[in-house]
Amino acid sequence: MLSCAASIFAESVTYNVVKDDDLKYVIQSFGDKPAYSYAEFYNEFGDIIGNRYNQIPKDKKAELYLVGWEGCTIKSITFNMCSNAQSGGESIKVMAGSTVLFNMGATAFNNPQWYGSWVSHINYVYVDVTKPMTANHVVQADEEISIIITGTESSVYINSYTIEYEPGVIPTENALGYQYQKVPKTGTVVDGDDILLYYGGLAAGDIDTTQTYPYMDLYSVHDILNVYEPELMYLKLKQKGSSWNLINQYGDTLGATAAKKLAWNKGGMDWNIAFTFDGAEIANTNTNYGTLRYSAPDASYARIANYTSTTLALPFIYKRIKQNEPIKATSLTIPETLGIQLCQDTAILLPTISPQTTTDKRTTWKSADEAVATVRDGIIRPISAGSTDIIVFLSDSSLTDTCHVTITECPVAATGVRLDSIQLTLNPCDNKVFTLVATVLPESAAVKTITWESDNEAVATVTAGTVTALIAGTATITVTTADGGFTATCDVTVEECESALKNVTITGLYTTNGKIIIEQNTSVDVKIFNMLGQLVTMSNDVQNAEFTVQQGIYLVKIGNTTMQVVVK
Repeated sequence: MLSCAASIFAESVTYNVVKDDDLKYVIQSFGDKPAYSYAEFYNEFGDIIGNRYNQIPKDKKAELYLVGWEGCTIKSITFNMCSNAQSGGESIKVMAGSTVLFNMGATAFNNPQWYGSWVSHINYVYVDVTKPMTANHVVQADEEISIIITGTESSVYINSYTIEYEPGVIPTENALGYQYQKVPKTGTVVDGDDILLYYGGLAAGDIDTTQTYPYMDLYSVHDILNVYEPELMYLKLKQKGSSWNLINQYGDTLGATAAKKLAWNKGGMDWNIAFTFDGAEIANTNTNYGTLRYSAPDASYARIANYTSTTLALPFIYKRIKQNEPIKATSLTIPETLGIQLCQDTAILLPTISPQTTTDKRTTWKSADEAVATVRDGIIRPISAGSTDIIVFLSDSSLTDTCHVTITECPVAATGVRLDSIQLTLNPCDNKVFTLVATVLPESAAVKTITWESDNEAVATVTAGTVTALIAGTATITVTTADGGFTATCDVTVEECESALKNVTITGLYTTNGKIIIEQNTSVDVKIFNMLGQLVTMSNDVQNAEFTVQQGIYLVKIGNTTMQVVVK
């Protein structure tokens, strides 16, 4: 739909970079654009693998070209982008022909000249950066707008471009695609109908005048219910008596100068149209010039040309039914509440917009109290303890939602741990047990969880700080904080009490040549240590068992009782 302004006023159009399994990426637009203008996008790196279709790595370029903007003045461009984790940078140049409208050299994404902070692609959050044009330039005839982004550090990702401009004398039109429908054998066309010449997912584009026999190139149509491809020829029918003229979007009339020779604005430009089951017969009124037919020669491009042959396939006429309307959002939601600690750098709110096919998903954000927290593109930065409402608005302000955010002080982190004793002397008889007391520092630390460990459990064990002496020897008791892994140690010396170890007897414990034999009435846990306190072997829940060992002196622990044995 075209519209004309009584006076100059600001318009905007957004070009989304969308993943495409066949072409890697395509451009889909919404808003109002100059009539008959189109955009082309090229990404030197883009790849559908790993959703990198919109990635711009270091020293690679992504270029958006705008054609047909004569008389317009570009006012600003909003880049919707993000960086690659904790890095990413780019340079940007905007040209209208040879006139520089904006130029920014290599700049890191977190530079205040650009966005001012890192925005990780991992979170799939794209942020807006609007740059006013430095030159107030009216686009001249045949001038092309070029927007070139070059990666300069790691990678950046481009999601969309929004162009704000002042239109010229050319009217503006809705940038959304059109729905087309095949005209069947029983169908009709009327003066003013907009049509495509279509065959097998392809539609006619411009005439390739470089060929000896000029023909119309064919291009893919992604969705016949959303046709927007700029390379196509959008033909309008103009009735001329019983014949028809086919006029493209630039005002050129399709003609033929001979068989297999198409041309614009010359030759025979009158065509008869009849519909069959096999397609549309579009025959030049000069019968020597033939009928439009589809052909796909071997090792060459598919095409539509005017042939006198009757064996080639006929194209179909697809008639424009209507232009697509923007799909409006019916709901916009963010979480009702969110808690953030002051020690957090940022927190992210991701809005849910329904339906998923909503055309314009752009949002704006506001904090009710920026002394507590600020918000930009859904990224919240805590400022001070307190609470505030974070409000999200759809771009047209038709929908809004609120999240109540509470900012709390950071929990006190542990900085260390201390023990009430750093040395102990015990014996297995009258001084067998001692309880160590650990204090996590500072005493206001939020997490006070600790763990205990003995490096020689044959000599002394520890449980929740309680040290139990078993046999003579030394052991080190270590306490470790869960927060930060800080440690403190206590050196334990276990002395032999008078004949204590020698007088210990465990019933059902024997030795023979190279073996320690266990015979118990009930199941027990057995651990065998050498005299250095090193665990030699163990077995749990046994009643009768034999352990083969080398000659020597061993400490056999059954349950909580330890006995010294000699193996010959």
